[in-house]
Amino acid sequence: MKRKGKFENRKTARKTECRRNCKLGICPASEVSKLQRTVNSFAYTLEKAHFLDYVQYASNEKRIFRRAFLTGLLRGFGTAVGVTVLGAVIIYAFQALAKSNLPYIADFISDIIDIIEKTRK
Repeated sequence: MKRKGKFENRKTARKTECRRNCKLGICPASEVSKLQRTVNSFAYTLEKAHFLDYVQYASNEKRIFRRAFLTGLLRGFGTAVGVTVLGAVIIYAFQALAKSNLPYIADFISDIIDIIEKTRK
């Protein structure tokens, strides 16, 4: 006859206790393991989403204000540069069309360029 080790005796005792409680309608081992799996799954999801990093970021109001201010400043600067470059390209294209001696289009574009130059001065 083979003798069981301590670990096997504990495992058997736990199974017996669980069976006894399950017959009564209470099975704490399965409920605890289900809860433990749920908590572990939730913890993994939070870790995957970098939730702790977000909480640390959101708790520092000065850092949020600085980032929002800098973002707005850079967005405004980018818009100003973009509009300037786009306007310069459009004016250059209009001047090229005006010099091409197309009858109606050249007159119209030269009038627009004259208006722009008058308002600039």
